[in-house]
Amino acid sequence: MKKVYLTFCLAVFSIFLLFSITWSQKAKSPAVKSDVLSIVVDQKPGSSNVVAKVNLSNMEKLSAIVCPLKYGNGKTPIVLDSVSFVNTRTEKFAFKYPNIDPKTQKVNIALISTLSAADFYLPKGEGEVALLYFTLKKGATEASVTLDTALFPPANVLQLVDPQAKSIFPGFDNSKGKITLLK
Repeated sequence: MKKVYLTFCLAVFSIFLLFSITWSQKAKSPAVKSDVLSIVVDQKPGSSNVVAKVNLSNMEKLSAIVCPLKYGNGKTPIVLDSVSFVNTRTEKFAFKYPNIDPKTQKVNIALISTLSAADFYLPKGEGEVALLYFTLKKGATEASVTLDTALFPPANVLQLVDPQAKSIFPGFDNSKGKITLLK
């Protein structure tokens, strides 16, 4: 009888302990923030000039950013004129290389904070890291194009790199990355 009673008490205690652990974890779990790269298009109605702001919200220091984007299908009447880093969070980076491929309508933005052992890194925070300047041509068969991430050969994908050379794959938000084309 004592053995059955002891087993019953142990089972009830185990169930109580399991529920209390689960409940305490559920109550204390904060919303997890993550790194996000987003595109915000600034386009005036009827204008053939468009600026796309590449924004980054990062939760830790970064030493490099790789940002491959596509802005058409290779035939879309849009031209990426230039990429600027003036007045952005990456303005003082040592290496800024926007590789524009007009044939495929892709751009690979490679950014490295320092080329020496100095300790300049992109601090955690949020804001613009690049500005893309487009010119629209008349003759579009589609109404719009949305800037999106892309694979840029040979193997460049959207990623961030921390000072310890660990890759971070951020979220991507292009909900405000639509460019209205000229017909």
